[in-house]
Amino acid sequence: MENQLRELRMASQATPQEMVDLVRVRYPKYDRTLQSKCEHTDLYGVELTYPAFRDLVIRLLGKAAWDQYKKRTDGHKDKKRIMIRMDDETFRRFMAQIHQDGYDTVQAWGMDHILAYINARSDDQ
Repeated sequence: MENQLRELRMASQATPQEMVDLVRVRYPKYDRTLQSKCEHTDLYGVELTYPAFRDLVIRLLGKAAWDQYKKRTDGHKDKKRIMIRMDDETFRRFMAQIHQDGYDTVQAWGMDHILAYINARSDDQ
């Protein structure tokens, strides 16, 4: 598996020391030993922080290149979530009931009931 920090260094043709100098702006004690460990995360379990990595990408490749490296979201177009906690027995009974009612997922059941609730209480009617 390719390490993103090493991939960035190769893509930008920066030397390890140039990268160290850029990271030191934010983290003064960062050195070449840490740079090497961050480039070999699979061996050392050390990673550069997300803000420092973002700064490096932007300084070395420009702001437009950041899209290639930034963390991806969960990919859902609808970003708002509603969450509820329940005990195991209630959850088991709930799941059995929604499946019996023909819903494949809790998401489908929730959207159906939320829209019905909104429409029943809406002033638009």
